[in-house]
Amino acid sequence: MNHFGRFNQLEVGDKVYFEAAAGQRYVYQVQKMEVLQPTAISKMVQSKYDLSLFTCTYGGTTRFTVRCRLLQINKFF
Repeated sequence: MNHFGRFNQLEVGDKVYFEAAAGQRYVYQVQKMEVLQPTAISKMVQSKYDLSLFTCTYGGTTRFTVRCRLLQINKFF
């Protein structure tokens, strides 16, 4: 599976997990999804969210964006 291959299947309220090499598991919750123009750089990098994930839409003309809030950090090692 591609890293962002299933972005389009996420919904607001879903959880996203990020496991760091240092042994933490970050749990985020999807708050918003949006499609941005590739020239909307300020909207991509400036946000109130704890995590923003971006990938190109099919055809590469726009950027699919998932905005998340941090819920918790767990140690797994």
